[in-house]
Amino acid sequence: MASVGKHIRHLRTARGLTQEQLAEMLFVTRQTVSVWETGRAQPDLETLERIAAALETDVTEVIYGVSRPQALGPLKCRWAMIGGIIAIIIVFVFIILFKNGTYGAWRYGLSSQLSSADYTLSYNEVPGSWSVKLDLVDLDSNAGKILYEDESGCRILVDVVDEHEGAYRVWFRSYGVCGWKGGTLVSGCQTVPAECSSGQDAPLRQTAVSGEDSFWTWETYASMTAAVDGADYPCTLAGESSLIYKNGNQFGFHLNPRRSDGEPVDIGGLEQITVTVSGLTRLSTQRIAHFWDIG
Repeated sequence: MASVGKHIRHLRTARGLTQEQLAEMLFVTRQTVSVWETGRAQPDLETLERIAAALETDVTEVIYGVSRPQALGPLKCRWAMIGGIIAIIIVFVFIILFKNGTYGAWRYGLSSQLSSADYTLSYNEVPGSWSVKLDLVDLDSNAGKILYEDESGCRILVDVVDEHEGAYRVWFRSYGVCGWKGGTLVSGCQTVPAECSSGQDAPLRQTAVSGEDSFWTWETYASMTAAVDGADYPCTLAGESSLIYKNGNQFGFHLNPRRSDGEPVDIGGLEQITVTVSGLTRLSTQRIAHFWDIG
């Protein structure tokens, strides 16, 4: 009973009423209201309903201190409508981001732009040559050595030096930069068009672009020499170039320096060897503007 009295007092004071004012509204004495609020007596159900009406609330709040829950139907409809609007906005924004290349640049990077008809592709030869010293004793120590880097953020690092069929190979990893408006990559490779018959699957390491029968494939254009006894000797390519990754690609050479007559140069016993790469290419992509582009 004491809790009911506390609730009556709380609701009364919250509405700025005195005991006398509430008593007049209920046609009882002030002492009766005081008895209720001190818990010495409890009003019957009919009186509780009158108290609730006078205090502009419901009986549940007078008895338990908590108002009756509001009807959930309209509330659920309201939130369903809000959720539907939010979902439509999200889908609309996603379509815009997908259409203008933002999603592709974030999810697939350069590989998306090089395979999209919405981007133009241009090449520029990077003049000069770049050298790096390789350790032939501790092959793992070569990973991460820098062959090339520039202010745009493009880099070429030594990916791995390994042994293959009794000879060494060095693989380089190109890292480019990419945004939804375009990107750039400095690499030892270029893409060249390759024709495939309609309905025929594209060969491995080829990426579809505009036109059903038009594909790009990678070819290594760079060359590498190795310095032995103060002379530079050319090295041969190590197989095919790798398909573009999200932010770059890979290309490699056999570490088999050869004389002009094709005879191999003996590098047995060497602990270190300096290799020099030239003929790098800067690939640049640029988005073709559309009416749905943002930013």
